Amino acid sequence: ARERIERRYAQGLEALLGGSTTRAEARFREVLAADPRHVETLMTYGEMLRGLTRARDAADLHRRAAEVRPGDMRPLFALAAACEDAWGVAWWEDWESPVDRDAWASSSSSAAADRAQRSSA
Repeated sequence: ARERIERRYAQGLEALLGGSTTRAEARFREVLAADPRHVETLMTYGEMLRGLTRARDAADLHRRAAEVRPGDMRPLFALAAACEDAWGVAWWEDWESPVDRDAWASSSSSAAADRAQRSSA
């Protein structure tokens, strides 16, 4: 099963690199149907959708990738960029304090949240 998933992902990537976004999307959807937590597909498919001006859909995929890998900053940066494209604002600037932002960005690390809280005191 894992080999088939990776083969479908590779076919999707090949289609994307060849300019066939319709075929790529079909392959990426197949991968996510078999493995909704396939981070590389979530990231690649999300970037493709963002490039097609489907930033809200991209943001959802990047959010899912961030949930699968909470310590990986790549999905968070991609999520921030997709949200900015989708809503036209840097949404994190509206948060009330740096503690809120830091705690969210490093939700898997209570130590990082503690550091952010101490620095705002």
